[in-house]
Amino acid sequence: MNKVVMEKKENGQNKVKVYKKRWCILTVVSLYGFLLGIDFSSFGQINNVLAKLFAIQPWQVDWLNLAAPVVYIVMTIHTSAVISSVKFRHLTIIYLAILAVGFIFVLLSVSITREFPCAVIGQVCIGFSVLFNFAGIPVTASIWFPSNEVALAVAVQMLARGLGEVVGSFVSPYLVHINRPVEQNQFHLMIFFGALASAAFLLTVFGFVFVENRPPSTPSFAQQNVTDQISTFTVKGILKECKVILTNKTVAPVLIAGCMCYVVIVSYTVLLSSILHKGFPSTRNINTLSGRLVMLAWALSTVSSLAAGPIIIKTRAYKGFLLINVFGMVLSCACVLLSFIFQNIFLLYIGMAALGLFDGFAVTCVLELLAEVIYPKPMTHITQLFLCGTAIMQLVYITVNRVILTNVGAIEANILTLVACMLAFILLLITKTSYARTEMNESNENASLLEN
Repeated sequence: MNKVVMEKKENGQNKVKVYKKRWCILTVVSLYGFLLGIDFSSFGQINNVLAKLFAIQPWQVDWLNLAAPVVYIVMTIHTSAVISSVKFRHLTIIYLAILAVGFIFVLLSVSITREFPCAVIGQVCIGFSVLFNFAGIPVTASIWFPSNEVALAVAVQMLARGLGEVVGSFVSPYLVHINRPVEQNQFHLMIFFGALASAAFLLTVFGFVFVENRPPSTPSFAQQNVTDQISTFTVKGILKECKVILTNKTVAPVLIAGCMCYVVIVSYTVLLSSILHKGFPSTRNINTLSGRLVMLAWALSTVSSLAAGPIIIKTRAYKGFLLINVFGMVLSCACVLLSFIFQNIFLLYIGMAALGLFDGFAVTCVLELLAEVIYPKPMTHITQLFLCGTAIMQLVYITVNRVILTNVGAIEANILTLVACMLAFILLLITKTSYARTEMNESNENASLLEN
Protein backbone atom coordinates (compact mmCIF):
# COMPACT_ATOMS: atom_id res chain seq x y z
CA MET A 1 0.00 0.00 0.00
CA ASN A 2 2.98 2.31 0.40
CA LYS A 3 4.21 2.20 -3.19
CA VAL A 4 5.03 5.68 -4.41
CA VAL A 5 4.69 7.59 -7.65
CA MET A 6 6.81 10.63 -8.44
CA GLU A 7 4.74 13.74 -9.06
CA LYS A 8 7.37 16.06 -10.57
CA LYS A 9 11.05 16.64 -10.90
CA GLU A 10 12.91 19.74 -9.77
CA ASN A 11 16.44 20.32 -11.10
CA GLY A 12 16.45 16.76 -12.38
CA GLN A 13 15.76 15.25 -8.96
CA ASN A 14 12.59 13.76 -7.56
CA LYS A 15 11.31 16.00 -4.80
CA VAL A 16 7.68 15.08 -4.26
CA LYS A 17 6.07 11.67 -3.89
CA VAL A 18 2.44 10.65 -3.94
CA TYR A 19 1.43 7.37 -2.38
CA LYS A 20 -0.85 4.67 -3.74
CA LYS A 21 -2.34 4.47 -0.26
CA ARG A 22 -4.19 7.73 -0.92
CA TRP A 23 -6.75 5.81 -2.99
CA CYS A 24 -7.41 3.40 -0.13
CA ILE A 25 -7.98 6.33 2.24
CA LEU A 26 -10.22 8.06 -0.31
CA THR A 27 -12.25 4.86 -0.68
CA VAL A 28 -12.81 4.63 3.07
CA VAL A 29 -13.98 8.24 3.47
CA SER A 30 -16.07 8.08 0.28
CA LEU A 31 -17.88 4.96 1.47
CA TYR A 32 -18.73 6.92 4.62
CA GLY A 33 -20.47 9.48 2.40
CA PHE A 34 -22.25 6.69 0.54
CA LEU A 35 -23.68 5.23 3.77
CA LEU A 36 -24.62 8.70 4.98
CA GLY A 37 -26.52 9.43 1.77
CA ILE A 38 -28.44 6.17 2.10
CA ASP A 39 -29.45 7.06 5.64
CA PHE A 40 -30.66 10.58 4.89
CA SER A 41 -32.78 9.54 1.90
CA SER A 42 -34.37 6.37 3.28
CA PHE A 43 -36.90 7.74 5.81
CA GLY A 44 -39.00 10.18 3.79
CA GLN A 45 -40.12 7.67 1.18
CA ILE A 46 -41.54 5.30 3.83
CA ASN A 47 -42.92 7.90 6.24
CA ASN A 48 -46.30 6.17 6.62
CA VAL A 49 -44.69 2.76 7.24
CA LEU A 50 -42.43 4.15 9.99
CA ALA A 51 -45.33 6.06 11.55
CA LYS A 52 -47.24 2.79 11.80
CA LEU A 53 -44.22 0.86 13.09
CA PHE A 54 -43.48 3.35 15.88
CA ALA A 55 -47.17 4.23 16.47
CA ILE A 56 -46.50 7.94 15.95
CA GLN A 57 -47.65 10.77 13.65
CA PRO A 58 -46.08 11.45 10.22
CA TRP A 59 -44.67 14.81 11.37
CA GLN A 60 -42.73 13.01 14.09
CA VAL A 61 -41.05 10.78 11.49
CA ASP A 62 -39.73 13.97 9.87
CA TRP A 63 -37.46 14.40 12.89
CA LEU A 64 -35.40 11.44 11.76
CA ASN A 65 -34.19 13.85 9.08
CA LEU A 66 -34.37 17.02 11.19
CA ALA A 67 -32.33 15.75 14.14
CA ALA A 68 -29.07 16.20 12.24
CA PRO A 69 -29.80 19.82 11.17
CA VAL A 70 -30.51 20.73 14.80
CA VAL A 71 -27.08 19.33 15.70
CA TYR A 72 -25.50 21.45 12.94
CA ILE A 73 -27.15 24.63 14.18
CA VAL A 74 -26.32 24.11 17.83
CA MET A 75 -22.88 22.54 17.61
CA THR A 76 -21.12 23.61 14.39
CA ILE A 77 -19.18 26.55 15.87
CA HIS A 78 -18.22 24.71 19.06
CA THR A 79 -17.23 21.55 17.19
CA SER A 80 -15.13 23.59 14.77
CA ALA A 81 -12.98 24.80 17.65
CA VAL A 82 -12.40 21.18 18.68
CA ILE A 83 -11.86 19.83 15.15
CA SER A 84 -9.11 22.36 14.45
CA SER A 85 -6.88 20.64 17.03
CA VAL A 86 -7.61 17.04 15.92
CA LYS A 87 -5.21 15.21 13.62
CA PHE A 88 -6.48 13.74 10.36
CA ARG A 89 -6.33 10.08 11.44
CA HIS A 90 -8.22 10.71 14.67
CA LEU A 91 -10.73 12.92 12.87
CA THR A 92 -11.50 10.15 10.37
CA ILE A 93 -11.81 7.42 12.99
CA ILE A 94 -14.07 9.64 15.10
CA TYR A 95 -16.68 10.28 12.41
CA LEU A 96 -16.59 6.67 11.19
CA ALA A 97 -17.10 5.34 14.73
CA ILE A 98 -19.89 7.81 15.54
CA LEU A 99 -21.67 6.83 12.30
CA ALA A 100 -21.51 3.16 13.33
CA VAL A 101 -22.93 4.00 16.77
CA GLY A 102 -25.74 6.00 15.15
CA PHE A 103 -26.71 3.10 12.89
CA ILE A 104 -26.68 0.72 15.86
CA PHE A 105 -29.20 2.93 17.70
CA VAL A 106 -31.44 3.09 14.63
CA LEU A 107 -31.14 -0.70 14.25
CA LEU A 108 -32.17 -1.20 17.87
CA SER A 109 -35.16 1.09 17.36
CA VAL A 110 -36.56 -0.94 14.44
CA SER A 111 -35.72 -4.34 15.88
CA ILE A 112 -35.59 -4.79 19.64
CA THR A 113 -36.95 -1.68 21.33
CA ARG A 114 -39.38 -0.36 18.67
CA GLU A 115 -38.98 2.97 20.41
CA PHE A 116 -38.91 6.14 18.29
CA PRO A 117 -36.62 8.12 20.67
CA CYS A 118 -33.95 5.45 20.17
CA ALA A 119 -34.03 6.15 16.40
CA VAL A 120 -33.78 9.91 17.02
CA ILE A 121 -30.72 9.36 19.25
CA GLY A 122 -29.16 7.41 16.40
CA GLN A 123 -29.81 10.26 13.97
CA VAL A 124 -28.34 12.76 16.44
CA CYS A 125 -25.17 10.67 16.55
CA ILE A 126 -25.07 10.63 12.75
CA GLY A 127 -25.48 14.41 12.77
CA PHE A 128 -22.39 14.72 14.98
CA SER A 129 -20.45 12.46 12.63
CA VAL A 130 -21.32 14.77 9.74
CA LEU A 131 -19.83 17.75 11.59
CA PHE A 132 -16.49 15.96 11.81
CA ASN A 133 -16.68 14.59 8.28
CA PHE A 134 -17.56 17.97 6.77
CA ALA A 135 -14.25 19.29 8.07
CA GLY A 136 -12.46 16.19 6.78
CA ILE A 137 -13.58 16.38 3.14
CA PRO A 138 -11.11 19.08 2.03
CA VAL A 139 -8.45 17.85 4.47
CA THR A 140 -8.42 14.39 2.88
CA ALA A 141 -7.74 15.95 -0.49
CA SER A 142 -5.15 18.49 0.64
CA ILE A 143 -3.07 16.15 2.81
CA TRP A 144 -2.87 13.04 0.64
CA PHE A 145 -3.35 14.23 -2.94
CA PRO A 146 -1.12 16.28 -5.28
CA SER A 147 -2.41 19.66 -6.41
CA ASN A 148 -3.71 18.37 -9.75
CA GLU A 149 -5.85 15.72 -7.97
CA VAL A 150 -7.34 17.78 -5.12
CA ALA A 151 -10.52 18.67 -7.01
CA LEU A 152 -10.93 15.03 -8.06
CA ALA A 153 -10.59 13.82 -4.46
CA VAL A 154 -13.27 16.26 -3.26
CA ALA A 155 -15.56 15.40 -6.20
CA VAL A 156 -15.31 11.65 -5.52
CA GLN A 157 -16.40 12.15 -1.91
CA MET A 158 -19.39 14.26 -2.95
CA LEU A 159 -20.24 11.80 -5.74
CA ALA A 160 -20.32 8.94 -3.23
CA ARG A 161 -22.79 10.80 -1.04
CA GLY A 162 -24.97 11.59 -4.05
CA LEU A 163 -24.97 7.93 -5.06
CA GLY A 164 -25.99 7.06 -1.50
CA GLU A 165 -28.95 9.43 -1.76
CA VAL A 166 -29.96 7.68 -4.99
CA VAL A 167 -29.71 4.20 -3.47
CA GLY A 168 -31.51 5.08 -0.22
CA SER A 169 -34.46 6.75 -1.95
CA PHE A 170 -34.79 3.79 -4.34
CA VAL A 171 -34.27 0.83 -1.99
CA SER A 172 -36.30 1.68 1.13
CA PRO A 173 -39.73 1.77 -0.64
CA TYR A 174 -39.06 -1.71 -2.06
CA LEU A 175 -38.19 -3.18 1.30
CA VAL A 176 -41.41 -2.22 3.10
CA HIS A 177 -45.03 -1.54 2.20
CA ILE A 178 -47.87 -0.07 4.21
CA ASN A 179 -50.15 -3.05 3.43
CA ARG A 180 -47.68 -5.64 4.70
CA PRO A 181 -47.80 -6.85 8.31
CA VAL A 182 -45.84 -4.66 10.73
CA GLU A 183 -43.67 -7.62 11.72
CA GLN A 184 -42.61 -8.19 8.11
CA ASN A 185 -41.75 -4.53 7.60
CA GLN A 186 -39.87 -4.57 10.89
CA PHE A 187 -37.82 -7.59 9.79
CA HIS A 188 -36.89 -5.96 6.47
CA LEU A 189 -35.87 -2.73 8.19
CA MET A 190 -33.80 -4.72 10.66
CA ILE A 191 -31.89 -6.31 7.75
CA PHE A 192 -31.49 -2.91 6.06
CA PHE A 193 -30.12 -1.02 9.04
CA GLY A 194 -28.22 -4.08 10.22
CA ALA A 195 -26.35 -4.04 6.92
CA LEU A 196 -25.66 -0.30 7.28
CA ALA A 197 -24.43 -0.71 10.86
CA SER A 198 -22.18 -3.63 9.86
CA ALA A 199 -20.75 -1.68 6.93
CA ALA A 200 -20.09 1.35 9.16
CA PHE A 201 -18.36 -0.84 11.74
CA LEU A 202 -16.13 -2.42 9.08
CA LEU A 203 -15.29 1.04 7.73
CA THR A 204 -14.25 2.09 11.23
CA VAL A 205 -11.94 -0.92 11.43
CA PHE A 206 -10.48 -0.14 8.00
CA GLY A 207 -10.05 3.48 9.02
CA PHE A 208 -8.19 2.42 12.17
CA VAL A 209 -5.90 0.12 10.15
CA PHE A 210 -5.26 2.12 6.97
CA VAL A 211 -5.71 5.84 7.69
CA GLU A 212 -2.60 7.78 8.69
CA ASN A 213 -2.18 11.43 9.64
CA ARG A 214 -0.09 12.29 6.58
CA PRO A 215 2.14 10.61 4.00
CA PRO A 216 5.87 10.35 4.75
CA SER A 217 6.52 13.08 2.18
CA THR A 218 4.28 15.92 1.04
CA PRO A 219 2.13 15.27 -2.06
CA SER A 220 2.78 18.65 -3.70
CA PHE A 221 5.43 21.36 -3.78
CA ALA A 222 2.94 23.78 -2.27
CA GLN A 223 2.93 21.72 0.94
CA GLN A 224 6.67 21.28 1.35
CA ASN A 225 6.92 24.16 3.82
CA VAL A 226 3.88 23.05 5.81
CA THR A 227 5.06 21.21 8.89
CA ASP A 228 1.83 20.90 10.84
CA GLN A 229 -1.71 20.84 9.52
CA ILE A 230 -3.19 21.48 12.95
CA SER A 231 -4.28 24.98 13.83
CA THR A 232 -5.96 26.33 16.90
CA PHE A 233 -9.22 28.22 16.91
CA THR A 234 -11.32 29.47 19.76
CA VAL A 235 -15.09 29.77 19.68
CA LYS A 236 -14.71 33.53 20.07
CA GLY A 237 -12.28 33.67 17.15
CA ILE A 238 -14.56 31.62 14.91
CA LEU A 239 -17.55 33.81 15.76
CA LYS A 240 -15.50 36.88 14.89
CA GLU A 241 -14.56 35.39 11.51
CA CYS A 242 -18.19 34.42 10.82
CA LYS A 243 -19.31 37.97 11.66
CA VAL A 244 -16.86 39.36 9.10
CA ILE A 245 -18.18 36.96 6.48
CA LEU A 246 -21.84 37.69 7.18
CA THR A 247 -21.33 41.45 7.00
CA ASN A 248 -19.80 41.15 3.53
CA LYS A 249 -22.33 42.67 1.10
CA THR A 250 -21.61 40.04 -1.52
CA VAL A 251 -20.96 36.90 0.51
CA ALA A 252 -24.04 37.10 2.75
CA PRO A 253 -26.67 37.31 -0.06
CA VAL A 254 -24.99 34.56 -2.10
CA LEU A 255 -24.71 32.34 0.98
CA ILE A 256 -28.37 32.86 1.90
CA ALA A 257 -29.56 32.27 -1.67
CA GLY A 258 -27.44 29.15 -1.92
CA CYS A 259 -28.92 27.70 1.26
CA MET A 260 -32.45 28.49 0.06
CA CYS A 261 -31.83 26.62 -3.20
CA TYR A 262 -29.94 23.63 -1.86
CA VAL A 263 -32.65 22.66 0.62
CA VAL A 264 -35.40 22.39 -2.02
CA ILE A 265 -34.38 18.92 -3.16
CA VAL A 266 -33.69 17.90 0.45
CA SER A 267 -37.20 18.91 1.53
CA TYR A 268 -38.74 16.90 -1.31
CA THR A 269 -36.63 13.91 -0.26
CA VAL A 270 -38.34 14.04 3.13
CA LEU A 271 -41.87 15.15 2.20
CA LEU A 272 -42.59 14.05 -1.37
CA SER A 273 -44.10 10.71 -0.36
CA SER A 274 -46.51 12.42 2.07
CA ILE A 275 -47.39 15.11 -0.49
CA LEU A 276 -48.10 12.45 -3.12
CA HIS A 277 -50.33 10.49 -0.76
CA LYS A 278 -52.51 13.58 -0.37
CA GLY A 279 -52.18 14.93 -3.92
CA PHE A 280 -52.58 11.66 -5.83
CA PRO A 281 -54.74 9.53 -3.49
CA SER A 282 -55.91 7.13 -6.21
CA THR A 283 -52.39 6.29 -7.43
CA ARG A 284 -51.01 2.91 -6.38
CA ASN A 285 -47.57 2.31 -4.82
CA ILE A 286 -47.05 5.96 -3.86
CA ASN A 287 -43.92 5.21 -1.83
CA THR A 288 -42.30 3.46 -4.79
CA LEU A 289 -43.25 6.35 -7.09
CA SER A 290 -41.78 8.82 -4.62
CA GLY A 291 -38.59 6.78 -4.37
CA ARG A 292 -38.18 6.78 -8.15
CA LEU A 293 -38.73 10.52 -8.40
CA VAL A 294 -36.29 11.34 -5.61
CA MET A 295 -33.77 8.85 -7.01
CA LEU A 296 -34.02 10.56 -10.42
CA ALA A 297 -33.58 14.01 -8.89
CA TRP A 298 -30.52 13.02 -6.84
CA ALA A 299 -28.93 11.13 -9.73
CA LEU A 300 -29.18 14.14 -12.03
CA SER A 301 -28.08 16.49 -9.25
CA THR A 302 -24.94 14.40 -8.70
CA VAL A 303 -24.10 14.32 -12.40
CA SER A 304 -24.69 18.04 -12.92
CA SER A 305 -22.67 19.03 -9.85
CA LEU A 306 -19.68 17.18 -11.28
CA ALA A 307 -20.20 18.71 -14.72
CA ALA A 308 -20.54 22.23 -13.31
CA GLY A 309 -16.90 22.52 -12.21
CA PRO A 310 -15.28 22.24 -15.66
CA ILE A 311 -17.95 24.49 -17.20
CA ILE A 312 -17.37 27.22 -14.60
CA ILE A 313 -13.59 26.97 -14.92
CA LYS A 314 -13.82 27.36 -18.69
CA THR A 315 -16.41 30.17 -18.82
CA ARG A 316 -15.60 32.04 -15.56
CA ALA A 317 -19.23 33.21 -15.71
CA TYR A 318 -19.77 32.68 -11.99
CA LYS A 319 -22.82 34.80 -11.32
CA GLY A 320 -24.39 34.46 -14.77
CA PHE A 321 -24.25 30.66 -14.71
CA LEU A 322 -25.65 30.64 -11.17
CA LEU A 323 -28.58 32.90 -12.14
CA ILE A 324 -29.43 30.64 -15.09
CA ASN A 325 -29.57 27.56 -12.89
CA VAL A 326 -31.52 29.19 -10.05
CA PHE A 327 -34.05 30.40 -12.61
CA GLY A 328 -34.14 26.81 -13.88
CA MET A 329 -35.01 25.71 -10.34
CA VAL A 330 -37.87 28.24 -10.32
CA LEU A 331 -39.25 26.72 -13.52
CA SER A 332 -38.76 23.19 -12.14
CA CYS A 333 -40.71 23.97 -8.95
CA ALA A 334 -43.43 25.56 -11.07
CA CYS A 335 -43.61 22.36 -13.13
CA VAL A 336 -43.96 20.25 -9.98
CA LEU A 337 -46.71 22.57 -8.74
CA LEU A 338 -48.56 22.30 -12.07
CA SER A 339 -48.33 18.51 -11.91
CA PHE A 340 -50.40 18.57 -8.71
CA ILE A 341 -52.84 21.14 -10.09
CA PHE A 342 -53.49 19.14 -13.27
CA GLN A 343 -52.97 15.71 -11.67
CA ASN A 344 -50.31 14.80 -14.20
CA ILE A 345 -47.59 12.30 -13.21
CA PHE A 346 -45.62 12.96 -16.40
CA LEU A 347 -45.23 16.64 -15.45
CA LEU A 348 -44.07 15.52 -12.02
CA TYR A 349 -41.30 13.41 -13.53
CA ILE A 350 -40.18 16.32 -15.71
CA GLY A 351 -40.25 18.75 -12.79
CA MET A 352 -38.28 16.53 -10.40
CA ALA A 353 -35.71 15.61 -13.07
CA ALA A 354 -35.19 19.27 -13.98
CA LEU A 355 -35.03 20.22 -10.30
CA GLY A 356 -32.23 17.73 -9.67
CA LEU A 357 -30.34 18.85 -12.77
CA PHE A 358 -30.46 22.57 -11.95
CA ASP A 359 -29.90 21.96 -8.21
CA GLY A 360 -26.55 20.26 -8.80
CA PHE A 361 -25.36 23.09 -11.03
CA ALA A 362 -26.63 25.79 -8.66
CA VAL A 363 -24.98 24.45 -5.49
CA THR A 364 -21.62 24.01 -7.22
CA CYS A 365 -21.94 27.53 -8.67
CA VAL A 366 -22.63 28.97 -5.21
CA LEU A 367 -19.50 27.42 -3.71
CA GLU A 368 -17.36 28.44 -6.70
CA LEU A 369 -18.70 32.00 -6.55
CA LEU A 370 -18.10 32.26 -2.81
CA ALA A 371 -14.53 31.03 -3.27
CA GLU A 372 -13.89 33.80 -5.80
CA VAL A 373 -15.53 36.52 -3.73
CA ILE A 374 -13.85 35.66 -0.43
CA TYR A 375 -10.36 35.11 -1.90
CA PRO A 376 -7.68 35.03 -0.51
CA LYS A 377 -9.38 33.99 2.73
CA PRO A 378 -9.98 30.23 3.15
CA MET A 379 -13.41 28.69 2.63
CA THR A 380 -13.41 26.87 5.97
CA HIS A 381 -15.75 29.20 7.87
CA ILE A 382 -17.99 29.75 4.85
CA THR A 383 -18.59 26.01 4.56
CA GLN A 384 -19.46 25.95 8.26
CA LEU A 385 -21.93 28.78 7.75
CA PHE A 386 -23.32 27.03 4.67
CA LEU A 387 -23.91 23.90 6.77
CA CYS A 388 -25.70 25.94 9.47
CA GLY A 389 -27.69 27.90 6.88
CA THR A 390 -28.90 24.79 5.10
CA ALA A 391 -29.84 23.27 8.45
CA ILE A 392 -31.97 26.32 9.35
CA MET A 393 -33.62 26.33 5.93
CA GLN A 394 -34.27 22.60 6.17
CA LEU A 395 -36.05 23.04 9.49
CA VAL A 396 -38.16 25.88 8.06
CA TYR A 397 -39.05 24.17 4.78
CA ILE A 398 -39.94 20.79 6.26
CA THR A 399 -41.83 21.95 9.37
CA VAL A 400 -43.80 24.68 7.56
CA ASN A 401 -44.62 22.44 4.59
CA ARG A 402 -45.69 19.63 6.92
CA VAL A 403 -48.10 22.02 8.66
CA ILE A 404 -49.43 23.25 5.31
CA LEU A 405 -49.81 19.68 4.03
CA THR A 406 -51.65 18.56 7.15
CA ASN A 407 -53.99 21.53 7.46
CA VAL A 408 -54.43 22.80 3.88
CA GLY A 409 -53.41 20.52 1.01
CA ALA A 410 -50.81 19.07 -1.36
CA ILE A 411 -50.90 21.90 -3.90
CA GLU A 412 -50.22 24.54 -1.26
CA ALA A 413 -47.37 22.42 0.18
CA ASN A 414 -45.44 22.99 -3.07
CA ILE A 415 -45.75 26.77 -3.04
CA LEU A 416 -43.11 27.49 -0.37
CA THR A 417 -40.30 25.88 -2.37
CA LEU A 418 -41.33 27.81 -5.49
CA VAL A 419 -41.43 31.11 -3.59
CA ALA A 420 -38.05 30.37 -1.96
CA CYS A 421 -36.39 29.77 -5.34
CA MET A 422 -37.93 32.97 -6.72
CA LEU A 423 -36.63 34.98 -3.75
CA ALA A 424 -33.18 33.41 -4.14
CA PHE A 425 -33.15 34.41 -7.83
CA ILE A 426 -34.16 38.00 -7.02
CA LEU A 427 -31.60 38.21 -4.21
CA LEU A 428 -28.80 37.07 -6.52
CA LEU A 429 -29.99 39.36 -9.31
CA ILE A 430 -29.76 42.50 -7.19
CA THR A 431 -26.47 41.55 -5.50
CA LYS A 432 -23.42 43.34 -6.82
CA THR A 433 -20.55 40.90 -7.16
CA SER A 434 -16.84 41.63 -7.23
CA TYR A 435 -14.32 38.85 -7.71
CA ALA A 436 -11.44 39.34 -5.30
CA ARG A 437 -9.17 36.81 -7.02
CA THR A 438 -9.54 38.48 -10.43
CA GLU A 439 -8.99 41.95 -8.98
CA MET A 440 -5.84 40.85 -7.15
CA ASN A 441 -4.48 39.14 -10.26
CA GLU A 442 -5.16 42.26 -12.33
CA SER A 443 -3.46 44.41 -9.68
CA ASN A 444 -0.41 42.15 -9.69
CA GLU A 445 -0.29 42.23 -13.48
CA ASN A 446 -0.53 46.03 -13.49
CA ALA A 447 2.18 46.25 -10.85
CA SER A 448 4.42 44.02 -12.95
CA LEU A 449 3.83 46.18 -16.01
CA LEU A 450 4.73 49.31 -14.04
CA GLU A 451 7.90 47.70 -12.77
CA ASN A 452 8.89 46.75 -16.29
